[in-house]
Amino acid sequence: MLSKVFRPAIRSPEVGGDGSLIFRVEAPAARQVRVEIDALAAPLPLDRAADGIWRGSSPVLPPDLYCYRLVIDGVSVLDPANPWIKPSSTGLGESMVLLPGQPDAAALPWQHGDVPRGLVARHSYRSAAIGGDREFHVYTPPGYDRRSGRAYPVLYLLHGLGDTAGAWFSAGRADVMLDALIHDGRCRPMLVVCPSGHCDPGMASDLPPPSAGVALRNIELLGASLLDEVLPLVERSYTVDAGRRGRAVGGLSMGGAQALFVGLNAPHRFAHVGAFSPATFMFEGDFEACLRQAPSPAAVPRLSLSCGRDDFLFDDVRGFADWLAARGVAHRWQVVDGAHAWPVWRRNFIDFVATLFNKDHHDDLLDNSGA
Repeated sequence: MLSKVFRPAIRSPEVGGDGSLIFRVEAPAARQVRVEIDALAAPLPLDRAADGIWRGSSPVLPPDLYCYRLVIDGVSVLDPANPWIKPSSTGLGESMVLLPGQPDAAALPWQHGDVPRGLVARHSYRSAAIGGDREFHVYTPPGYDRRSGRAYPVLYLLHGLGDTAGAWFSAGRADVMLDALIHDGRCRPMLVVCPSGHCDPGMASDLPPPSAGVALRNIELLGASLLDEVLPLVERSYTVDAGRRGRAVGGLSMGGAQALFVGLNAPHRFAHVGAFSPATFMFEGDFEACLRQAPSPAAVPRLSLSCGRDDFLFDDVRGFADWLAARGVAHRWQVVDGAHAWPVWRRNFIDFVATLFNKDHHDDLLDNSGA
């Protein structure tokens, strides 16, 4: 009887000794099985054996945390043998796998090391700006104690289209990275606040492209809720630096566009703005109108833009960087290897947080040359 309940487990994915990932899927009736991995441009085909198990190995990959989905006869599914999932705001999500490297937190800060760890808490609130119940997550660094009276700076960190408020902690591993970076003295201890960025019902990754105005309205709603609801609630609930110098805003893709909108339209409230692969097309081609309250070139927050060379948004982001340069707005424009994927954004995050709230950080952001 127990043999019928406890069947031999299929191990998938398995880390190969050469740095590849080995996938196995039990699908005896399937005609085709593939794996879509965020680090690979093309799907990985699997082969079926006589036992009905489909198997295949990826190319050798660098140590990192990867997201993937199975595609069985054209239908995307999660890996049934892998319980580690990055949730999605619209349902399916993605499976995840860590390809570990050397056990050195300084070299691979998204991999748990033997360092003190912070905490991530989930908060809910009723939003008058958006309507209904909303949530945000807060990372507090190791040693945070409200009773101590120490005021910490805050980074408001925004996710991409289709993700949830917790994406920066599930796939992004922002908490794990900050634990390591703070321990090694590579960034200041800080709080990180991650709200939900889907504010208009028309913004969802599984729907057709939003109609005109929806993406911009979604950005505006997020800005209103962040500034008028989330930020005051955080500053009432935690001991933080409530001044401009103690606030930063950043994000990826959709969240990158939201960070630009919020930070550049409120320069009196944020000292730093970071946008990783920002979806600037959501401004609908009119940067002047969308950033109508943007500061003068002399009063802009420290602004950092980054994008992968193979990102489908690269030309859009480069065009936005050119627009900033034409207006004389100081910014850092960084081009890195990679596409529109978490391995790029984790490294963007590491570079960005190292520049935040640091009195010794010089004005290297004045370099607009880029690559």
